[in-house]
Amino acid sequence: MEDQLVWTLTPDGQFTTSSAYRLLVSEQPSSSNASVLFEGCEWENFWKFKWVCPTIMIFIWRALNAAIPTRNRLKKWIPNFDSSCPLCGTEGESVDHLFLNCSIGKAVWFGSELGVRSDRFKHFPDLISSWISLSPPVLSNPFQSYPLAFSLIWHPWLARNLAIFRGISWSPELIIEKA
Repeated sequence: MEDQLVWTLTPDGQFTTSSAYRLLVSEQPSSSNASVLFEGCEWENFWKFKWVCPTIMIFIWRALNAAIPTRNRLKKWIPNFDSSCPLCGTEGESVDHLFLNCSIGKAVWFGSELGVRSDRFKHFPDLISSWISLSPPVLSNPFQSYPLAFSLIWHPWLARNLAIFRGISWSPELIIEKA
């Protein structure tokens, strides 16, 4: 009898991409099933913000998981790539820089109705975690404060993309107005 390759993850022994996918997914920790997104932050609460646009929620989830194409991330794969922040140009663009440390981002946070001091947070997930656990919300109406807060993350990203792809610069005031 001749040896033969058998894929043990299917009943008939034949390889399928879906069985390989199930194997890969089962070996990876899933943040969507985890009870904690970051220390002290309930993951389930993040998805309870039903009054925030799903596109923005998914974008923020991707940012929390370092899955957005910041220039620091792109530099890992593209040699000699300019990783400077397209909004302020002062340092490498990372998730933490773009949403907390960038001079434009800081002006947006502080100049908004929320008046957030972004320099009080070391990492972007700390900011999100503080909102999810906030009680009561920053503004008296959560239907107003959470969409605004998440929009204040989304619109600097849009401004960043406009600066990169169209050469258009938005001021902090314009970003706040759009948010």
